[in-house]
Amino acid sequence: MSSARVTIIYNPNAGSRKNRFPLVSWFLGVSHRKLSASLLDYVNELTYELEKIGCLVRIKPTKHAGHARLIAASVEDGVIVGIGGDGTLNEIVNGLGAHSKISLCPVPLGTANVLGVELQLGHSIPSIVNSINSGKKVLMDLGSVNAEYFLTMASVGLDAYITKKMTTDLKSKFGAFSYIFLALKTLPKYTFKRVFFQTDDDETIHETYYLIVGNTSFYGGGLKMFEGARIDDGYFDICMVKSKRLFDMIIFILGIKLKINKLPDFIEYKRCKSLTVLNDDSHVQIDGDYLGTSKSVMTVKEQAVSVITH
Repeated sequence: MSSARVTIIYNPNAGSRKNRFPLVSWFLGVSHRKLSASLLDYVNELTYELEKIGCLVRIKPTKHAGHARLIAASVEDGVIVGIGGDGTLNEIVNGLGAHSKISLCPVPLGTANVLGVELQLGHSIPSIVNSINSGKKVLMDLGSVNAEYFLTMASVGLDAYITKKMTTDLKSKFGAFSYIFLALKTLPKYTFKRVFFQTDDDETIHETYYLIVGNTSFYGGGLKMFEGARIDDGYFDICMVKSKRLFDMIIFILGIKLKINKLPDFIEYKRCKSLTVLNDDSHVQIDGDYLGTSKSVMTVKEQAVSVITH
């Protein structure tokens, strides 16, 4: 891949968080990743190895929320190496748009790393360089919520509201535990509202308290929420949680962790190519970042992003 253009977009906070609550990380299925050296040393070494095989490399650290999106939108060709969490990768694909000629090479160094778990990605520099050089890639579906894209999942309800309350400082200090902390803090004051939605062209109106829409099989880290889901099948896998009790959610997550096949009565699964959330006041998040409240139309863009695997 002589003279290939490679743009490295990286979150300066990636790969630096300590795993202070390993039991919580295990429960949530979070794959904790931390670099042995500094991130800057890592980026410099990756740049050096890519230049050795003839790549023309640009290095672009992000400086604020939304910056990765702006950088990606300015890239005209080649490969983008995205170093960070699912939020950074989400910004990049929204900057590129669907069916871009530019390939994405994710390096998962965030909190949950759902895409990294799904595609079994690491951060080995030789592996990354070899994959870019050989052009090893997969075509992956993208989900869309109105005009925004997501790589891994979207959700409507309590989970989305918690992401609204999440701060960078809280996540940096407590990692995966910050979600548990906010859930316990939020639940006593949170007003559960029913989420009403329709799938595809079906006139049936479904009702739930909490809706999870998966483009991948994993949710929130290493929790395999959707057995049999594929990243290129043109379908969403959705999970309806029809309970308001935290205890029920804990039982459900434990059932996933322990691979118990019998579903609780308050859980229902379904597959679809599109869905419409009818509420205009439901909280929505995509890839772990808060999107807002609105009536939401979600669709699958089939094989819409080229992802270099390593």
